[in-house]
Amino acid sequence: MAYKIFFVTIISVFVMNLSLSLANEFKREEIMVINLNHGENSSGSLIVNSLKETRKMTKGLDKALRQIEQVNKNYAKSKGHPDNNYLETNNLKEALETAKLLEKQLQESLTELKASIQQALISN
Repeated sequence: MAYKIFFVTIISVFVMNLSLSLANEFKREEIMVINLNHGENSSGSLIVNSLKETRKMTKGLDKALRQIEQVNKNYAKSKGHPDNNYLETNNLKEALETAKLLEKQLQESLTELKASIQQALISN
């Protein structure tokens, strides 16, 4: 949905840019800026795909961690030592935190790209 809102905003920026300039066409450089966020292999598209994959990875790591913790809890109970940890999850927890950080950075990168494209087109 945010992508659609951005697309509508970009279109309105284009219309405004056209009305402000006397030319009926965009310059080659402006089209290059516009294309950063459109198309199959554009920067915006690649970031969106990376964000989707990172979210999938984060979800999988979280599921794996919860599964290990549950098995560890049941195993410890069966051995009569419910407070013991038999299965280590420190590295998995670090990987999950890293994935969450990557997800946040990718989201910020996408937002930054969209804002900088808008700013570049408006400033002309």
